[in-house]
Amino acid sequence: MKLNLRTARKTVFFEVFVLFLNLSSVSAQQGERCGPNSDVKVQAYNGLEVVVKFPKEEQSDTGGCLYGWYVALNEESPDGKSTLIHFYSNNTKAWMSEAYVVRHDASVLHLKNDGVKFIAWVPNSQYVIGFGNNTLRLWNLSGGLKTVVADGVNKVKYTDAKVCLEYIRFRSLNNEAEMEVFVDDYAIPRLKKLGTRRVLPVSGAYDYDCVSE
Repeated sequence: MKLNLRTARKTVFFEVFVLFLNLSSVSAQQGERCGPNSDVKVQAYNGLEVVVKFPKEEQSDTGGCLYGWYVALNEESPDGKSTLIHFYSNNTKAWMSEAYVVRHDASVLHLKNDGVKFIAWVPNSQYVIGFGNNTLRLWNLSGGLKTVVADGVNKVKYTDAKVCLEYIRFRSLNNEAEMEVFVDDYAIPRLKKLGTRRVLPVSGAYDYDCVSE
C-alpha cells in the first residue's frame, strides 16, 4: 500500500491527536474525584468471597485529585475457575495499570510488571496475555512471567500455543510512503520466536492466520 509521505505523517499525527483527546476526555469526565471506590468483590471457584482493593489514588497537596483508578476488566477464565481483574488509571502523563488474578482456591495473585494496555485470558485458562506499545507479556497462574520487547505492537492474535504479534513499518520510496505489515510468531509458554512474516495489504485490506503448527 502506497501513500504520499506527507499524508502518512498527517494520518499518524491525527491518530495520536485523537488518542490524546480521548484520554483528556476520560480525565475530564472521571478524574474529578478521588475515592472512595467500591472494592471489587469476586466469588472464587471454591465459593469464598474475595475482595480485591482498588489501587491507591493520588491526591495533590491541595487535596484535589491528580488521577483515579477504574476497572477496565473483570472477567472469569474460560474454564470458570479464576477471575482476572485489570485496573487502569486516567493519569494522562503516564500509562498506569494493575492486574490481579483471583485463583480457584480464593488466593489473589498480583501480576508483576502489569503496566499493560490490553490483558486477556489465553483460551485454555492457563495463562494471561498482555501487551503495551512495544512489549508482550505472558503470565502463568503461579506468578511466572515471560516478556518480549517487540518492534512495536499494532495488533495481537493468539491461541493456546501461539502468539502472532503484528507491527507496521513505513518506508520511503520516491517521496511516497509504503506501508509494510509484519507479524512475529511466538510459541507459548516460553515466547520463543518462531519467525517473522511480511503481510502484504491488498486494496487496504489484509488478514493472516495464527494457527499452531
